[in-house]
Amino acid sequence: MEDIILYKQLGMATLCGLLVGMGRSWSRERLSQNTPARPGHPGRAEKSTKDIAEGWAGIRTFTLIGLFGGLAALVSLYTAQWVAGVLLATFILLMAVVYFRFASKRRDWGTTTLIAALITFALGILSFHIDLVVIASITALMVVILETKQWQHKTLTKIQASEFSAFLKLLVLAIILLPLLPNQGYGPGHVLNPQEIGLMVAIISAITFFGHFAIRIFGTRTGPLLMGVFGGLASSTALTVSAARIARHHPALSRALAGGISMAIAVMLLRTTILLSIISLPLMTALLPVFIGGIAASLILAVILYYLSPAPTTNNTAGPTLEISPPSDMATALEFGIILALVLLLSYYASHYFGDTGLYAVAVISGFVDVDAVTITAARMSGQLAPAHNLIQNINPFYISILLAITANNFTKLAISLTLGGRGIAKWVACIITVLITGMLLGHLLGHLLA
Repeated sequence: MEDIILYKQLGMATLCGLLVGMGRSWSRERLSQNTPARPGHPGRAEKSTKDIAEGWAGIRTFTLIGLFGGLAALVSLYTAQWVAGVLLATFILLMAVVYFRFASKRRDWGTTTLIAALITFALGILSFHIDLVVIASITALMVVILETKQWQHKTLTKIQASEFSAFLKLLVLAIILLPLLPNQGYGPGHVLNPQEIGLMVAIISAITFFGHFAIRIFGTRTGPLLMGVFGGLASSTALTVSAARIARHHPALSRALAGGISMAIAVMLLRTTILLSIISLPLMTALLPVFIGGIAASLILAVILYYLSPAPTTNNTAGPTLEISPPSDMATALEFGIILALVLLLSYYASHYFGDTGLYAVAVISGFVDVDAVTITAARMSGQLAPAHNLIQNINPFYISILLAITANNFTKLAISLTLGGRGIAKWVACIITVLITGMLLGHLLGHLLA
């Protein structure tokens, strides 16, 4: 059994080198075919020669490098740990000789293949010490990085300075500031969690950033729909904030962005259905006809708004284009975080002073910002109730509380659209809510008749 494990580890080390070598060899062959050196084109001949020279290590060399790393680790297992270190130092020295040999002849000789060789050797050694799945993942990531060189350079040339600045701000917020926020409750009832509020601010900023590039890359029709799918998975309310911000600066996109909001509502209802099925299947079954009606209505309206939107344009298409401003302003996201904190406090006081009779008030107040909290609470409290058909017939408080939260949440979207985006997008959001409520009512009546 131990021998089989050793063979697997050594095989993984060799396979890592093989995959990297295949990628490098394939790139070199493609380059030599697509950009041949031709008389009268010294620039192209120079580029082709340079890139081929940088491909000094191909499929065989990289396969042997991976095997060498695996053998170094294997030898150290049966001798001493320092043997692997000596072999690693020897390999680094060998790579240094290769580098200076090529670099002395070509000052512009790149180091990418050299770094790839060192990583491949290190992966060969690590295949005997860490999970092979991790080794495979790192190898796949390295191959992708190596073989998407042209795409990376093309993408960088298209990114504006303001967009890169916005990306850095989002990175600082999500990776540096957010983990530093305390992950515990403060204030009355400990309902104010700084990290949860900060997470909502980060989600709004991320959705705005994603929506900006979705519109730039996929156009003014498809981009908002993709933005809606992403926003519906994270937070449909946050998506509405982001869409309204874009609509305020670009009124021509109001109809398409409203389609994205409609798509986000459909995804939100689907997400709520899945959440209920996990926590309380009877309550989910009771609400299923309502949700199906709402999802169908939202999807149909999203498709209609998609086709009613102006002809798709991007910053890269021919003809008149729409200049999309970068998502650098985070003030709206911060304001929404403050509003979220206030709503949480109101929800606590309504529950504290009115007890069970305040369930509906809590549902409405909480629904202004988030549907999931009400959904989880109602589902847990309904765990001991009667079968699903009785829930529909009795219209129990938990059934109503979830519907109230969803309704309040959608009217919040209307208020956000009107306040942040103006009448242009607000009128379409009002249409969405009307169609949504109609679809949910039809679903409720159908479920009641079939119960």
